[in-house]
Amino acid sequence: MNILSLPTQWHNSDMAYTVCVFCGSRSGKNKNWMTASEDLGMQIASHGWRLVFGGGGGGLMKAATLGLAAKGAGLIS
Repeated sequence: MNILSLPTQWHNSDMAYTVCVFCGSRSGKNKNWMTASEDLGMQIASHGWRLVFGGGGGGLMKAATLGLAAKGAGLIS
C-alpha cells in the first residue's frame, strides 16, 4: 500500500522534503500498526525524504525509523 502517493501538483519531486512523524512510543495491541509504521518509514525513504521525530526508541516510532534505515535515508531527532 502506498500511503504517500500525492498528486504531482502537491510536491516537487526535485526537492528533498523533511517529514515530521508523531506516533506512539509503544506498539499497542494491533500489530498492523507496527507494520504500517515501518512501511511509512520505507516510503518516506523511497521518496528521498528525511524523517524528523521526537525521539522514543520503541514502539511505532522505532518501527518508522527502522523502515527508514532499511532504505538508508536521513533521520533528524
